[in-house]
Amino acid sequence: MQIKKTAAYALTLAVLLSTPLVQAQDDPCFAAFNQLRENYANSTVQLTLVGADRTAVVPYVLLHAGKHVGDFDVLQHLNGEIRGYALKGESGFDYNQDRALTGPLSWHPTLVWHRVFHKDKPLRSYSCILTGRTRLAGQRVTLLRLVPKDSMRYSYLIALDDVHKMPVELSLLTPEGTVSSRMTVLGVLPIEGDKAKFPFDNVTLDTFKTPENKVPSYVHTWPELTMPGEFELIDKGELKVNDVDSEFQTFSDGITTFRVYRSQRSQVLFPALNDGSLTVYRKAGINNEYSVVGELPLKLAEYVLQAVR
Repeated sequence: MQIKKTAAYALTLAVLLSTPLVQAQDDPCFAAFNQLRENYANSTVQLTLVGADRTAVVPYVLLHAGKHVGDFDVLQHLNGEIRGYALKGESGFDYNQDRALTGPLSWHPTLVWHRVFHKDKPLRSYSCILTGRTRLAGQRVTLLRLVPKDSMRYSYLIALDDVHKMPVELSLLTPEGTVSSRMTVLGVLPIEGDKAKFPFDNVTLDTFKTPENKVPSYVHTWPELTMPGEFELIDKGELKVNDVDSEFQTFSDGITTFRVYRSQRSQVLFPALNDGSLTVYRKAGINNEYSVVGELPLKLAEYVLQAVR
């Protein structure tokens, strides 16, 4: 009898581990996470955020307008020049009000906040774990941990306000369990929908609108790359940096996005660099040099280039 129970338990566990994420959304942890996403999508608020990593602590103010009033986000640094970025739908751009400049959207450590809490962004092959309750930034919160089943991507530790079911904190954890970066909400100011206006004109937005070009089906991932199944090829192109021609492919699992550059071989002086959640990993092959750049742990970057010799 005991042997039968053990076998049944093993079979049940195997089924649970192989069940697609879509079917796992009914558990209490995913239900709480989906409710948070829904509430955030429908809210119009001004958040005072503090971002921190191993090197710096930076305060921001974020104007978030829900879909019913325009679906946009405008983030501004509270230190130094008045600068930040604006997002509307899938398009975005950087701005510097002091210098009267706008430009293409660059990397910002806070962009992951928008992707994790965007209700339409897929969350592929993650488990959700309720890790407890505590008090944070003056709020009673429930802690949710989203853990990748491949053990190579970032985990996300989320503090959920028990009263309003809104995000209070988001931490990125490396596969080794260390905190790569953290964003904490210190102040919330609700805004009436008719008072939330996108502070930039449509001409500026159209200038930097993200093209909706899909990678043709005949284009495949370079055979020398080792790509986890959760990632898909979403973009490709060519560019020249310091008179060196490079081609690139961009991959995403919906939350994490990174690029792999391929160029002529050179001397790799700094194989790995890290800035908060941003990683740059370089490796020289026989004929080419490869660089993995994006919001991914070093462990995942190394895995992608493991077949390059």
